[in-house]
Amino acid sequence: MQPIRGIYVNNFAASACCSVPNFPSHSYMRNSSQRPGPHTRLTGSGRLEGSGDGCWRRAPRQPEGSRCLLRRRAPFPRLLLISRTVTAEVGGEPAMETVSSETAEDWRRALSRVVPAVVVLHATAPRAFDTGVAGTSHATGFVVDKSRGIILTNRHVVGPGPVVAEAIFVNREEIPVYAIYRDPVHDFGFFRYDPPAIKYLKYEEIPLAPEAASMGLEIRVVGNDSGEKVSILPGTLARFDREAPNYQKDGYNDFNTFYIQAASGTKGGSSGSPVVDCQGRAVALNAGSTSSSASAFYLPLDRVVRALNLIRGCRDPFGSKPESAYIPRGTLQMTFQHKGFEETRRLGLRNETEQIVTQFLTMESLLDESVGREINLQVERGGTPLTVKLKVGDLHSITPNHFLEVSGAVIHPLSYQQARNLGFKCGLVYVAEPGYMLSRALVPRYSIIKKFARKDIADLGDFIAVISELSRGERVPLEYVTYTARHRNKCTIVTIDQHGWYATPQLYTRNDATGLWIAKSAMLLESPYVVSIHQRGHRDVNSNVDENIAVEGTVSSSRDLDDIKGVSRHSSSMEGSDLARTISGNTSLAEQVIKPALVKFEVHVPPICMIDGVHAKHFTGAGVVIHHSDSLGLIAVDRNTVAISISDIMVSFAAYPIEIPGQNLPCAEEILCT
Repeated sequence: MQPIRGIYVNNFAASACCSVPNFPSHSYMRNSSQRPGPHTRLTGSGRLEGSGDGCWRRAPRQPEGSRCLLRRRAPFPRLLLISRTVTAEVGGEPAMETVSSETAEDWRRALSRVVPAVVVLHATAPRAFDTGVAGTSHATGFVVDKSRGIILTNRHVVGPGPVVAEAIFVNREEIPVYAIYRDPVHDFGFFRYDPPAIKYLKYEEIPLAPEAASMGLEIRVVGNDSGEKVSILPGTLARFDREAPNYQKDGYNDFNTFYIQAASGTKGGSSGSPVVDCQGRAVALNAGSTSSSASAFYLPLDRVVRALNLIRGCRDPFGSKPESAYIPRGTLQMTFQHKGFEETRRLGLRNETEQIVTQFLTMESLLDESVGREINLQVERGGTPLTVKLKVGDLHSITPNHFLEVSGAVIHPLSYQQARNLGFKCGLVYVAEPGYMLSRALVPRYSIIKKFARKDIADLGDFIAVISELSRGERVPLEYVTYTARHRNKCTIVTIDQHGWYATPQLYTRNDATGLWIAKSAMLLESPYVVSIHQRGHRDVNSNVDENIAVEGTVSSSRDLDDIKGVSRHSSSMEGSDLARTISGNTSLAEQVIKPALVKFEVHVPPICMIDGVHAKHFTGAGVVIHHSDSLGLIAVDRNTVAISISDIMVSFAAYPIEIPGQNLPCAEEILCT
């Protein structure tokens, strides 16, 4: 088989393309004197030849019936190699060869450098926090600093709260990673790892090149698409002014930035994947996609590069003691939208105002450099220009880095993200997870606590001060509001951890230098919550049951019916008495006797105590009083209602509207409750 000569074409793009079958016996190509190297032809020996004088030269003859593509030069210069497979008769046998493969070879070399630096991230969020919930996820990240051990991924992968994560490299080496930064607004964050922990893999960091992103650039998204390890998806950058995707109304959303759009068809698991060009540079960060089409959305890397440089300045290479990096982030607590001039002109925008600020990056750079200072903001209302002075706030100060955990509930200040979603003021006491204590009182997630124990709650410090003065087992009112009914305050009764199923309240604070959350007690040791013991009688009931029953009377179902009838006849002669009016009703005699002894059970099982096959956290049922005295009361109830002993029991009586706590005593197939 003999090689077939072909043509190497440069600086042409697919903006105009026509196919010419049966092209004449000769085709022509131009050699540029400024770029003599690429504008050559490929000889049979694989050597490139050309004159470099900028003239059009006649190329070798093409086989009969071959197709040639004529492409018009695009307004942006880029290298495009047309690779064709030509079939011809050589020596009576069909010959097939790819004419040129330099572009494919460029991609192969680039991907061989990129793939080893891309990792699979397995993340576990042990606590709900801010917009995140407790759970596990898998995503993608890639090494951007090998010597310092820094991995770039999405902010929704790093998460706003505590996270336990590990990175799996392409050779299946697994190492723990720790979150060191997550941007308060934009969808990017960083993990750190110990570089010497990678012992067998040779890899290099992926350079970041946001300036290389341009319309029509061919890219590859290298990640773990749909959980498949090392998926490589092609695409072409098509749009650079796409609004930030809106993921959910009560969760994390990016804003005040443009996104890049391309039809790469990425799905779940590819979050945090590098978007690379043929030189192996990351030009964007994959963030999200639509489920109804192949459109994918990439975060530009301009602000990522700035944050990475600041982190590098606080972390020396090769394992020196790191410091927490402060990355200035300014905000006016506003959400800006990019609109066309025709639409804004109808609102009164003047012609001379157009083109003053057309990019989010310019405005954001100004805000980040002016944290704590005043800036002049020029606005127009109804065609009237106005200049106002506004103080630039610190975005980190309204993004919480601590939370209180009490009886399984996670409570922290309301973040800017959720304040924007829910329409409340930043810093209010926000319930990220109701836990056991608040879920018993039917307080939902995303609630804002307004009052607790009849005291106003303005911030997390007020809540800690109030709860530290309460004792275990106390029942106090709580007033809260939800974003679905923001103008209606709701009240409920909260029972403070009665039996001590959970530890004393802990306050967790994030350490950005190490990526760990440090816990400390939220209350003093002498506070009533810490030192209090359940005051409702922790006595050994089993030792006194038989004695009390022998001395005191019991309510038995085998009571003599004649005695009951005698009492009823004697009572019926008493006109005007309550018992006479009750007997004259429609109820039977047995119902009249058993009704005062019936009780209703509300059984709550703490989530940490769901053992022995317990399938639910809440049970209701009925029981009957079998013994009562001044010191002891016993109630019989079925085992299905009180499944296990480690639970909180509330008993309400039919004859008297009161609800009191109970304690269970296992007895064969029944439960005796005191």
